[in-house]
Amino acid sequence: MRRWRRLLCALSTLLAAQAHQRSAHASEGAALAPLELSWDAPAPCPSREAVLAEVSRALGVSRSAEKVQARGRIRRDASGSFVLSLGIRSGSLDSERKLKDASCDVVTAAAVVMLVLAIDPARGLGSSPLATSTEPEPERHETAPSDLPPPPTPTEPTLAGKPARPTPASVPPRLPRAPKRRRFTLGVGIGPNVDFGTFGRPAMGARAGVYASYVEKLRVDVGLITWMPVQITLEDRPAYGVRVSTAGAVARGCFLPISWGPTQLGACAGIAFMAAHATGFGTRESRSDDARWFAAGAGLIGRERLSRNIHLTGTIDATLPLDGPQYGVQIGDAAHKIHRVSFGLRVTLAVEVAVF
Repeated sequence: MRRWRRLLCALSTLLAAQAHQRSAHASEGAALAPLELSWDAPAPCPSREAVLAEVSRALGVSRSAEKVQARGRIRRDASGSFVLSLGIRSGSLDSERKLKDASCDVVTAAAVVMLVLAIDPARGLGSSPLATSTEPEPERHETAPSDLPPPPTPTEPTLAGKPARPTPASVPPRLPRAPKRRRFTLGVGIGPNVDFGTFGRPAMGARAGVYASYVEKLRVDVGLITWMPVQITLEDRPAYGVRVSTAGAVARGCFLPISWGPTQLGACAGIAFMAAHATGFGTRESRSDDARWFAAGAGLIGRERLSRNIHLTGTIDATLPLDGPQYGVQIGDAAHKIHRVSFGLRVTLAVEVAVF
């Protein structure tokens, strides 16, 4: 008999626990019955189930007479911040909100606030919808002091489950503000350069300079460029020719209207001042000469953001000398023309670092 009594007591306890759990799930489901939520967020952000749990906790026993449809999406922009797009449709209400913050928990908490207000607009007139409990505060009686500890200070819950800074329940949560975008940027860059056509054959070189940009779309570049010495020979007499060393200064303006994530594309136009020193070889008398000229250029620019202050920039420029020099060599009493500086194509790849 004692064994049967113990078995009956255990079964009754188990049935009571299951009934209490079903009642809690039914209450939560009733509170969220009018809400249809579509949620898309990257891995570091809270899931759809976490958002629904916070909405249910804030609503308590509140009900909504109208059906609420919501679609939320969180994505990261080029600066690494989290951007929330939340659309809510309820009856005649059809709104679309966008928020941006460096923390995914902040934009998710803002989404919870807007969902709670859409289901129960009366929450906006009272305490914060993220309050931990909807039960009224128990009535206090004037009694003698006791040894019981004081009641805990209410805190605002977070989706990560960590205790937050104590906040009065009567203060509504503030929506996050989007960070200010940097308007002016000053930086430096350096990288290799290859010229095709200017000297009749490819020439390897390097380019270094500074740039200033406005809202990351308009920019001005000023830099120095130099190439390794190029040897140009006569076609029928390869033992005769000139050796040319060239350097110059370049200034250009660029406009980058196309943005695709961390990538920007645009066009540039500018002018270059070039200086060259040529020395003949193969003849008995080695002669040298200097030349200077201007060249106009235009081309395309591409920019890839590697981090907040580091970018990889590539350019393709077509150049046309305004008055290019003619190189030649004199053999005996006869002068032979070798090459005239003409149309060229330059490809540059540089690493840029923003310093201001």
